[in-house]
Amino acid sequence: MPNFPFLTKKERHAAVRKIIKEIITAEGFKVTKKIKFGPRYYVAVGNKNKRRAIFKICLFTDSVD
Repeated sequence: MPNFPFLTKKERHAAVRKIIKEIITAEGFKVTKKIKFGPRYYVAVGNKNKRRAIFKICLFTDSVD
């Protein structure tokens, strides 16, 4: 995991995009429509286990879990 406090905003954004892709792939979520990708949230509609689902993740916080 990168050390977020020492990365530039662009590097943090790239790292978060990579993490989101890994989570979506690991969960078997298939994105059909991106609703919002901004400075705080990524929200998308898609399918998981042949059922419609919404994927929402907070991107930037003071800590990384």
